[in-house]
Amino acid sequence: MFVLPWMVEGGADRVNIDLIEGLVAGGADVTVCATLEADHRWEHKFAELTPDIFVLPGFLSLSDFPRFLLYLIASRGIDTVLITGSTLGYQLLPYLKSAAPETAFLDLSHTEEMHWLNGGHPRFSVGYQDALDMNVVSTRHLAEWMVERGSDQEKIRIMYTGIKSNPVSMTATERGEMLRRFDLDESALTIIFAGRMCDQKRPLKLAEILNTLKLAGVRFNALVIGDGELRPAFEALIKDYDLGANVRVLGAKPHADWLSLLAVSDVLLMPSEYEGISVALLEAMAAGVVPVVADVGGQDELVSEEMGYLIPHGENEVSHYVAVLQSIAVDASMRERKSQACRQLIAAHYTAAATNRQWLEILDEAHRNRSASTRQLLPLGLAKELATSALESRRVTTYLDQIYATHCLTNEAQTEVPFKRGFIYLLIARVRHYRLAKYVLDKPLTKKVVRKMRILLS
Repeated sequence: MFVLPWMVEGGADRVNIDLIEGLVAGGADVTVCATLEADHRWEHKFAELTPDIFVLPGFLSLSDFPRFLLYLIASRGIDTVLITGSTLGYQLLPYLKSAAPETAFLDLSHTEEMHWLNGGHPRFSVGYQDALDMNVVSTRHLAEWMVERGSDQEKIRIMYTGIKSNPVSMTATERGEMLRRFDLDESALTIIFAGRMCDQKRPLKLAEILNTLKLAGVRFNALVIGDGELRPAFEALIKDYDLGANVRVLGAKPHADWLSLLAVSDVLLMPSEYEGISVALLEAMAAGVVPVVADVGGQDELVSEEMGYLIPHGENEVSHYVAVLQSIAVDASMRERKSQACRQLIAAHYTAAATNRQWLEILDEAHRNRSASTRQLLPLGLAKELATSALESRRVTTYLDQIYATHCLTNEAQTEVPFKRGFIYLLIARVRHYRLAKYVLDKPLTKKVVRKMRILLS
C-alpha cells in the first residue's frame, strides 16, 4: 500500500508510478491512498496500474482515516506499507505499526525542505525511524543529512531514481522545423527549463540569468515549461527585459511533448533553490541535453565535469551561469562530448529497470528487519492516543492553512489592516465576557477611545 498526499503532475509521483508499475509487473497487488484534498490530475495514470485507489478526504471524515487504513491492511492482506510525502501518514505511523505488527513499513524521501517543519518529510523520517523497518532515500546527500540529525545509518538505503522514457530522435531538418514553429532562431543555442513556477525552482532567477545572457551578446532561444504561482511574475520580467523574441513560455506540457522539446534543446538550465535529483534532469541527460544546474541536494552525485556544470548559490551566481552558457554557445564540439557522456551515464546506471530491481531487494530487506524485531513498538492504547493527537493537529493545521491562504497569499497592503482590525474586534468581543472588562468598556472615555481606534483601522 502506498500512502501519499496526492496524485499530481511532477517528479515524485512519476517515481511512484514507476515503482507501482514494477510491482504490478511482478504480480503484486497495489493499493493507493491519498491523504489530502487536491486536484488529483494524475489519478488516471495510477488507475492504469491498479483499480484500488482511495482519496480519503473524498469519502471519509478525518477521524475515520486510521480505522480505514487498518481495514485496508486487514481486508487486502497488505504486507508492506510505503509512506511517501504524506505528513499524516507519518503521524499515524505509531498507531498503524502497533495495530498491524506483521506488516512492514517503509518510507521514501527525495529532498529536505529547510523552510518547512525543520526539514520537511525527511525530518519526519528521522523522527519516526523507530516505527519504520527501512528508510529509503533517493540521494546520498539526503542519507547523510538524516544521519547528521540522528538517524541510524544501518536502516537507510539509497535508491537512485531511474527513468524509462526513450529519448526522441530528430534529424537536423526536423529540429529546425520545430524551432521555426515557435518562431525561434534555429542556429542559436537552445535552452530549456522545466519545473513548477514556484520559489523552489526560482523562475525569477532564471529570468535574470536570461536577461544577463542577452546583454552579454549571446544568441539563444529559451523554452520554459511549467505553471505555478510565480508564472505571472516571470512573464512580467520577460516583458520588462524585452526577451519576447528569445523566450517562449509554454506552460505545463504532456510528458510526450516535453520529450520532443528536449530533442531540440542544447542546455537544461535549472537554478533551483533545492533539489534531490530532479527527474527532469535525468530525462534531459538521457536526451543528451547538457545540464547547467544549481549545486544543491544530490545533483553533484549525477552531474560531473565530464557531462555538465554545477553552479553554487552565492553573490556571483548569475555571472557564473552566464559565463558557462557563453562557453557552451561557442564550443559545439565540447557540447557534443558532454552530450554523449550524459546519454551514456543514464543508459548505464539510471534506468527504471535497475531501480525496480533494487526496490524489490529493499522490500525483502525491510521484511527481514520486521521479522527480526520482536518488541512491540508501543502499547496500543498509547498509540491510539498519539493518532488522536495527530488528527487534531491535522484539523488545526488545515484551519490555519485556510487563514494563511486568505490573509497572507493576497496583497499584503490589502490584507494587513483588515486582518489587524478583525483581530482587535475579536479581542474586544472576547473580553466583554469578563465583568471588569465590561465595566471598563462601558465607560464614556473608553467608548470614545474605541471609536477612535475603529476610525483609524477603517
